[in-house]
Amino acid sequence: MSVPLSKIPTLRELYKSVDGAIHAAAGPSLLEECRTLNGCETGDAKITRGYNLPAHHIIHTVGPIYSTSQADVKAQQLASCYRTSLQLAVNNSLKHIAFPSISTGIYGYPVPDATHIALDTVRRFLDTPDGDKLERTIFVVWSDADKRIQEQPQARKERILDAPTPMNRVKHYCKFCPMTAAAPNVSSVERMEFQSMKAYILSFRRATAHGAVYRTDDDHKCVMECSPSPSIRVFQHASRQRLRNYAGAGIISSVITFSGFKAFVNNPGNYDSLSGAVVSTFTGGCFFGAAGAGWVNDKFGRRITVQLGALVALWGCAMQAGANNFACMLIGRIVAGFAIGILSMTVPLYNTEIAPAKHRGFMVGLTQQMIGIGFIVANWVGYGCQYLDGYTQWRLPLGLQLAPAFLLLIGAQFMPRSPRWLLEQGRDEEAHTVVRKLHGDSPEDQESADREFVEMRETIKAEKLVRSRSLSDLWATRGMLRRTLVAVGVQVFGQFSGINVINYFGPSMYKALGLSAGQSLLVQGIYGAVGPITNFFFITLILDTVGRKKPLMFGAGSFVVTYSVLTAIVACFPPDQSTNLAAQRAGIAMIFMTSIFFSLSFGPVSWVLASEVFPTRTRSIGTSVATCANWAFNVLFSQVSNLAINNISWKYYLVFICLNAVDFVIIAAFFPETKGKSLEQMAEVFGDEVDAQDVLDKAAAHEKMEHHELDVEKS
Repeated sequence: MSVPLSKIPTLRELYKSVDGAIHAAAGPSLLEECRTLNGCETGDAKITRGYNLPAHHIIHTVGPIYSTSQADVKAQQLASCYRTSLQLAVNNSLKHIAFPSISTGIYGYPVPDATHIALDTVRRFLDTPDGDKLERTIFVVWSDADKRIQEQPQARKERILDAPTPMNRVKHYCKFCPMTAAAPNVSSVERMEFQSMKAYILSFRRATAHGAVYRTDDDHKCVMECSPSPSIRVFQHASRQRLRNYAGAGIISSVITFSGFKAFVNNPGNYDSLSGAVVSTFTGGCFFGAAGAGWVNDKFGRRITVQLGALVALWGCAMQAGANNFACMLIGRIVAGFAIGILSMTVPLYNTEIAPAKHRGFMVGLTQQMIGIGFIVANWVGYGCQYLDGYTQWRLPLGLQLAPAFLLLIGAQFMPRSPRWLLEQGRDEEAHTVVRKLHGDSPEDQESADREFVEMRETIKAEKLVRSRSLSDLWATRGMLRRTLVAVGVQVFGQFSGINVINYFGPSMYKALGLSAGQSLLVQGIYGAVGPITNFFFITLILDTVGRKKPLMFGAGSFVVTYSVLTAIVACFPPDQSTNLAAQRAGIAMIFMTSIFFSLSFGPVSWVLASEVFPTRTRSIGTSVATCANWAFNVLFSQVSNLAINNISWKYYLVFICLNAVDFVIIAAFFPETKGKSLEQMAEVFGDEVDAQDVLDKAAAHEKMEHHELDVEKS
């Protein structure tokens, strides 16, 4: 199956270094051979087999860390990297060689200077007798900015106008895969020119945590197998917390339709408003739980906050299942809601803080996946319990909520603490240990972990100088205000989708389409499976590729269409008239399509975006405010929706048509794209006073010293 090139992430978006990408793709055998090489000095190069790569060999070279005070020495070392690599290729009878932009990443070598050195060194080598033995030399650039530098007149003059005949063997590719120091066969190029990314690309498509495919224009492929990293396993456990959260929220949609529960309430004249109160008191508790969770997270950390939420959930679930009057039921709902508010704010926050940038969308998106699975469980438990008699009909499904809450309480103890929270507390050594555990065990993974740790530490230090930890800091600067508006907006717009109206009152909506009570519960059970299936497809294959903004725009526009069709169906074919099966099926299809579109947009993206935009120092309180906004509108819709559906029917859907039309315009005009950015790099997206590039430069400048310190600690 082919994938549009515009939707395929580059390797630099997926790995923090060329070396890490090569080892991930080549497999463990490469690491074993590298251990026999006895290291490699700066400017030197060594060669190994290619193993799982399409290339037969890999040439390993160590570029210099740039220093203005030693510019001449660094230039000689960089030139040596290219020269020794070319000589190794010739000595091993290789015909093709592809170079990445050596030292221009974290090592900070200026791209124009590095480009001049690379082109000059390669040209001089190709002028020699050994150079005649090479048929193709390929230069790799990572970004359009790098490409523009190489296209500047001076660079073009050096490469083309002044180049002797051997230069005809030098080709240039934009965003070509760095995994081939000796390149696979790609289509030949008759003229020497700057090729576009779409013409010649060898990119990486990550379909799951277990495999990937490399693709060239001539359909040459290489499949690599890789195991999930420790961080992926941590996310899978952390996101299971949401299974408990939304089993409690979803089960009530079935419970309020049970005859046994109606008998328990014993107020048929006001049942619509009272059943709405059962739902809205829960969401009201969620609001206050989310509001207080920010302070608890900052004070005690993410893990303890999760355990606190689980304890409160046990209390609330027990009160609901054992309620002997309606007031006790409402109090139990409030307490359980308070717990869910804590967890709904903390879980995406925790997942965000331990996620690598390249996987953050997928891993935080698991939050929505577990929400969907929770609703599946709740819907089918509700469907089965309708056949029970008396109060057992509703006590049993409410009591089953105790099981996942207990498992969460115990399981959270085995989760690592957030490294960013540990750094906020001055516990640098613990934070560094956690970061290393969340990466793989190979030297390259550990090197990547060290770099990530330095970036975290330097950013948090810089933030402490300019930011407090107060509510007012959320709007203290233009950049912070924009962050807050985006986080709050995406959560509120998610409620405007009407998805929770369907989740809570789906059976009532199906009744408005002419279905019986039993049919409504059956359809609701089937409906519950649609979202998680779609969501898993989206977070696995799409979210970290297309980003955040486009799916949100797609979702808002799609909701306008589905609610428009649903409105027309219910208006033209009211349930008190003869049933039109075609219209009934079309109405059900629109409700199902709403769930699908939600799972392709606001479902996972709202939790990802709201938790990733804030800086570490204000992330807890910012995520808390955004989650409170989510629950505030959840309360509003849960309180009025049942009454509205039963009294004004299709006219209620007009509200969602208008709201989503406005959402689309706001998202298109004001929302930024955050795909592929580390949490520390969000500053450059929002124009904060803590400059992300300054932090990265500082981390690069201290890299050698940092590694030395780490080696001392280990010895």
